[in-house]
Amino acid sequence: MLSFISKPKQNLFSKLTLILVLFSFLGTSLGVNYAHAALTLPEPTQLLGLSATYSFPILKGLKLNPANPLQIEFIIDSANQDTVDKEEASKLIRYFLAGLTIPEDDLWVNLSVYEKDRMINESAAQTDVGRDMLAQDYVLKQLVSSLTYPESEVGKSYWQKAYQAAAKAFGTTDIKLDTFNKIWIAPDKAEVYEYKNTAVVNQATLKAMLEQDFLALQKGTKDEVRGTKDEKAGQINKVASDV
Repeated sequence: MLSFISKPKQNLFSKLTLILVLFSFLGTSLGVNYAHAALTLPEPTQLLGLSATYSFPILKGLKLNPANPLQIEFIIDSANQDTVDKEEASKLIRYFLAGLTIPEDDLWVNLSVYEKDRMINESAAQTDVGRDMLAQDYVLKQLVSSLTYPESEVGKSYWQKAYQAAAKAFGTTDIKLDTFNKIWIAPDKAEVYEYKNTAVVNQATLKAMLEQDFLALQKGTKDEVRGTKDEKAGQINKVASDV
């Protein structure tokens, strides 16, 4: 959900402001942002660690010319960089312009092995922003897998606690812990300051949510899980998800 400090008075300005907010989220650092710059994605088997927190340049605001609505001045925050080159600024503006033509409900990506036909909306797939969101989702899933890798420090702690929770819930650790979950990252709240023909994003946050992937459970759970039914498998998955 997006909450605005003030409500735009004009439909065009409202649309421009909303798109500005949506794409300001793309500059928010998730701790790892390997996919942002040149789409040099890590190999699927590569373990990823958390990088230092870093904020990339973002489109911070805009100013309209009442005499010419197509004349827009863009305000870019350089964040942790000293300068923003022309190509980087152009990419942020292309994100914005794509948002003007793509319906809000079509701005999503979904990399799930069980939903191969629902990866990205066709209209978003033809844009830079669609491609870059897919790259970020790829890195997100690889990071989560790396952090829960049993041989890593965090992974060892995770699986130890998961089996402890399973023993408490089911009285045994002799079970297969299936942890099929989706991690959703969505816009959380935004504050937009408006004055006359100018709009500036004052604050914008993302919300990370863990949701049990019921589709994955339905297709991935087999009889070897102690011969249990889907209901029991869901309970097993929830134990690991809570941890």
